[in-house]
Amino acid sequence: MSRTQRTFNQDNPQLDGHIYVPVLLTEVTGAGAAISNSVIANTTSISLPTTATAYVATIPLGPTLFRYGVRDDTQEAFGAGGIGATVGSNALAVGNASTLIGTTVAASPNAAVALPVTTPQSTVGFVVGQHVLIDTGANAEIQQITAISAGVSITVAKTLIAHTAPFPVVQNPFTSPVGAYGTPPFTGQTQLTPATAPRPKGIQINAIYPVYQIGAVNATVNTIALKRASFANNVAPTVSDLIASGANGLQTAFQAATLAYVTPIVVPTPAFEVTRFTQVYMIWSITTGAAGTAAMFGVFVDCSFNYS
Repeated sequence: MSRTQRTFNQDNPQLDGHIYVPVLLTEVTGAGAAISNSVIANTTSISLPTTATAYVATIPLGPTLFRYGVRDDTQEAFGAGGIGATVGSNALAVGNASTLIGTTVAASPNAAVALPVTTPQSTVGFVVGQHVLIDTGANAEIQQITAISAGVSITVAKTLIAHTAPFPVVQNPFTSPVGAYGTPPFTGQTQLTPATAPRPKGIQINAIYPVYQIGAVNATVNTIALKRASFANNVAPTVSDLIASGANGLQTAFQAATLAYVTPIVVPTPAFEVTRFTQVYMIWSITTGAAGTAAMFGVFVDCSFNYS
């Protein structure tokens, strides 16, 4: 890539962000016996004693880097006389329309496959005939949309790879599905008009995966919430839910001491966090059964990120 003194701003975020946030002893409260650090199978966790007590962990995404966006400068790559909208970005913004699929899909190289959309995710913006990027990393593939059932599913011509839920689907993932790689064209007068809003930056939290153990006796409560709090000087913080408090698929049944749960929980409406002075945190509550124990390891976070 040639050297430049200006910033390079990327339309599409990377989709494979993965963060681990451990539960710390100082983040857990409960009125029962002393909570303690423990080491289980060479991993660290917080041990919740046998007291039939409600324990609550408040877990901040403290060291995670957020950004609040920058405005674009004019960009004349390709331009009005260049490749143009027909072959360039197909008259759509790069990365136009994205959603999250909450159901595992098997490989189907010889038949069309319906990708069920997880409520309240949407099929809005997806267009039959357009290409989509399915999944991330080694499991990523590009296929063409053959049908859309509004709000229900997006059907693609085939899948060459099995995809484990949850996984993203992004339409028009680069300048052209027919091979015109490069910076997307801004045609006509638009190439001279700076963007009027900041480009999304930082991270977009897509899903969380609490890791925990339930021992000896079933727990009576296991709930979690993902929240954001926005601050301003001398104003009460504004708190909202990214994932509303509830069981959200968390398990309460006890298992053998060597087994741990990893529960996927999808953010219903993921969006880039672009507001300054915003804190994102989780509140995780476990009430152990009488003579039961539990351990909180931490939470994995899947995110899309754009730091360019």
